[in-house]
Amino acid sequence: MKGVASRILIALGIVFILAAILWWAIAVNSLVKLSDKVEVNFECEGDITLYQDPQTQEKFPEGGERRLSMRKEISCLPMASEFSDSTGVLEATFTIGVEGMPEKSMEAWYVLDRKSVENIKDDRAFSYRYVDSNGNRNQGLPVDRVDNYFPLLPMDTSKDGSYLFWKEETGMGFSLEYLNEEEKEGVTVYNFSGSFTDVPVNGAYLGFLGLPQEMTQERVRAFLASAGVDTSILVSQANRVMSPEDLQTLNQALQGNYPLNYFWS
Repeated sequence: MKGVASRILIALGIVFILAAILWWAIAVNSLVKLSDKVEVNFECEGDITLYQDPQTQEKFPEGGERRLSMRKEISCLPMASEFSDSTGVLEATFTIGVEGMPEKSMEAWYVLDRKSVENIKDDRAFSYRYVDSNGNRNQGLPVDRVDNYFPLLPMDTSKDGSYLFWKEETGMGFSLEYLNEEEKEGVTVYNFSGSFTDVPVNGAYLGFLGLPQEMTQERVRAFLASAGVDTSILVSQANRVMSPEDLQTLNQALQGNYPLNYFWS
């Protein structure tokens, strides 16, 4: 009897070990996913330097640049009614305050895979829902953030990996890579860093901020005059040296408005 009981106990032990392995490999993995009660908050502070008047586009004199403090807050809350077994929706409120200027706020929805917390392609995803300075409500624009992370990095984030992190200001993601680690309140924290240079700013973001996206010919002439360039003299000299086709192109350029390009660095 003793031998039989021992064999039964050994068999039961093996069964429990196998069950534990299966639980860890399958059940636990399936249970670890984005909670419909998650909240994410970001707070950023810094300074911006203005080299020209944002309303008139007139360049400030050398040494007269304006340095202003800037604050940005992002608050992300779950839209529990929009959650399913596989996807979750977070509503983000962006609030931007620049010293001496009215505070601006907008909303965006992020649709995430609940296991990977990557953004997925979904018709519910949008950005730039806000009320403009005239009281008009912008209903937002659809956004495809597929394969990008925001506002969360994956639950198994590794310092050996790199992660594409979404940035609304440019309408694209940038690569985050491990920088270092530190202890904060008894928790080991991985710090990641990412950057890019001269990436065009999203036109929708410029509209949200109320920044001009073109310059009138009057302002162009005034800007050139401030730099010592008289356009009437320029055209007069051009008449003597340029071909008729090139001269026509120049005259057309001096008659219309000029698009302004903004870059994020």
